[in-house]
Amino acid sequence: MINKALEGLKYLFIGKIFQKIVETTLNILVLRQMDKNIYGLTSYFDLFNNLTLYYLKTSLKSCYQKRQTNKDQKKDEIQD
Repeated sequence: MINKALEGLKYLFIGKIFQKIVETTLNILVLRQMDKNIYGLTSYFDLFNNLTLYYLKTSLKSCYQKRQTNKDQKKDEIQD
């Protein structure tokens, strides 16, 4: 069972490496053809996208933690 999991992990790892190689190659080819103004806009869009995902992740995490704390408090109240 562990051998099958390791084999699947190996394929996943190789696939991820191959994906990064293809992605880097395509990015280089696209960047050579791209106008400088468009490249600047895409950089800002990428920054905006990353910031949005980060704040979404942290807000969902804090919301989940508050829910868990409230559930634990309710359980303590019921037990008392």
